[in-house]
Amino acid sequence: MAPAIADHPSRRRVRRLAGALLVLSCLLGGGASAAGAQDRSLTGPEAAALARDAATDDGALQDLRAVREVDGRPVDLAAATAGLGSQRAPRLRALAAELDGSAGGPDHDGRGGTAGARRTARQVLDDDKYHQRELPKPFRGPLRWLADRLRPVGRFLDRLVQPILDLPGGPAILVALFVGAGAALTAFLVSRRSRAAVSRSGRARLVDPTLDPVDLERRADAAEAAGDLAAALRWRHLAGLLRLARADRLVLRPDTTAAGAARQVDLPAMDRLTADFEEIVYGGREATSADLAAARAGWSEVLGRRPAEPVR
Repeated sequence: MAPAIADHPSRRRVRRLAGALLVLSCLLGGGASAAGAQDRSLTGPEAAALARDAATDDGALQDLRAVREVDGRPVDLAAATAGLGSQRAPRLRALAAELDGSAGGPDHDGRGGTAGARRTARQVLDDDKYHQRELPKPFRGPLRWLADRLRPVGRFLDRLVQPILDLPGGPAILVALFVGAGAALTAFLVSRRSRAAVSRSGRARLVDPTLDPVDLERRADAAEAAGDLAAALRWRHLAGLLRLARADRLVLRPDTTAAGAARQVDLPAMDRLTADFEEIVYGGREATSADLAAARAGWSEVLGRRPAEPVR
């Protein structure tokens, strides 16, 4: 058996030195890891340089967002660089200028005009496009009031429509119902407007050709007996126009006027009758017994018959 080699003092010193180096390396490695795990702290110029690089470098942008202190002051560069979008380069340049300015303190004006750059950066970041704007809402109150009033209607319609939507093919059924209701409403409005137009057209005509001239002459006699001389003259004039139309001496169209009828007949007596008719019926002149007597005589001349006896 070989004899044990004596442990020389120099070897013991080497082993102790190696152990010390191992412990030191562990400590240094752990410290570096701990430092890397902590948030970054930079000086103003370092942060400014990183911000300028971040304008085009995504890695630099991530490093910039990890910075939590600049010149010993806490910062939130992650929030400051959020939502850069198309404004990435100008915003980061403005941020770099601001960080450069922070290094010299509030009174620093040297080294390339830091104070001016700081003012420019603030102006850029104060631009409206970097801030959410609250637009004026002048109708907010009235719209809220209207919504409160319409909310019960909405709930009622929801209760009415929801059972239909729950059916198989419910949306199609609902659309068909709305289309049908819209078509019915349109037809009703068109029909009503057409009837109104026909009614207005009838009122606008000089005389309705379907009336009986004998009946109109009776109305004229009744109005004269009641003392309504203007109505009596009007009814008698219209009766005369109908008699001329039935004798094919006058064409009554919807747009025929009293003056137009007189031009068709082309008689001096008809011109006088028309002048009195327009003055009394349209002009509001008060009718007299002489006007009625002249109307009887004039129509007898135009129609070619003996004048009728006046109503007593």
